[in-house]
Amino acid sequence: MEYMNALKTDPGYQSLKELDRVPDERTVRYLLGRFGPDNFEALRRANQALLDVKARMEPTREVWLDFNDTVVTLFGHQEGAEVGYNPRYRGRPSHKIKVAFVAGTVTGT
Repeated sequence: MEYMNALKTDPGYQSLKELDRVPDERTVRYLLGRFGPDNFEALRRANQALLDVKARMEPTREVWLDFNDTVVTLFGHQEGAEVGYNPRYRGRPSHKIKVAFVAGTVTGT
């Protein structure tokens, strides 16, 4: 969700996705906040159906993933915070955020 606002000003992303504009992350967060469990299950099924169609239409390809993680120090009493590895602020509650990026793909033969 944090990166949605960065995508709003990324002309490369917008050109690649053929978008005139990218929704604000608050819009997406608001929409998801109004979903109930049944909505999420229906969305999951629809997404899986789309992925199945896409998989049948495209050739096999290799995908490289780059993984990264970072520690975000929290101040106050945020939900889910734990005291753990934090090289900068030892003993402070923090979240360890893990992300993965598609680094490159090669179409199979």
